[in-house]
Amino acid sequence: MRRAITVRVVGPLQWIVYPALIAIAVTVLLAIPFRLFGLNLPEPVFPVVLAFAWPLIRPSMLAPVVLFGLGLFLDLFWGGTLGLWPLSLLAVYGAILLASNFLAGQATIVLFALYVASTGLAFFLAYMITTLSLGNA
Repeated sequence: MRRAITVRVVGPLQWIVYPALIAIAVTVLLAIPFRLFGLNLPEPVFPVVLAFAWPLIRPSMLAPVVLFGLGLFLDLFWGGTLGLWPLSLLAVYGAILLASNFLAGQATIVLFALYVASTGLAFFLAYMITTLSLGNA
């Protein structure tokens, strides 16, 4: 007698919407005015992790739309230049999407180095946009 095998289907809700909501929640949580040992909480840009991981895991047409929305949320939440983080996140997504064929089967240290480089790209692009919009470095 055969046992029934349950198949778990992972759809866009599980791998796009839930991580995006978690990134929003953690961003809001770390933005509370709390000082620990005289230091403020860090305010990292968590959607950069999603912009790096989504083209490697499963490229889709929904991911750039959600990244654009996350970037707009960051701009409105932090009061920055509108379009700064959507452009930075989509630049990381596009760069990793172009390089995803070369990254298949690479060691974890190579992926980590590329993640660090892509985060640097996002922050460099954000710095350049801020510099150009303010007219001052």
